Amino acid sequence: MIKQEFTITVYTENQVGLINRIAIIFSRRKINIESLNTSPSEVEGIHRFTIVINETEEVVKKLVRQLDKQVEILRAFYNTDEELVWQEMALYKVKTDEVIATFAARKQVVLEIRAWVFFQGQNGPDW
Repeated sequence: MIKQEFTITVYTENQVGLINRIAIIFSRRKINIESLNTSPSEVEGIHRFTIVINETEEVVKKLVRQLDKQVEILRAFYNTDEELVWQEMALYKVKTDEVIATFAARKQVVLEIRAWVFFQGQNGPDW
């Protein structure tokens, strides 16, 4: 089987030492974590761990099942890159009179000389 990039998403309550327990599960299996991101989720009191690894699907399935068995973990699942939807955002500081009229942008803050403009998605300006 061929190794490929997987994104594992874990939803959990915020517990002291949980990130260490998750890391131990990966290190016991000798799996290198390419990327690890933790953030609050859309639900208050629930946090999301986003972990990117390079491994075979069989190993990832076993790993997710083991993560799911942890008491503090509410839900764990995995996705390939093809299954994920990417969204890019950019925040630019520009002269007010130039950009707001030119692009379909949402004005965030306008001061005397400059504005902060927010672009999102794939239909932004062609830089």
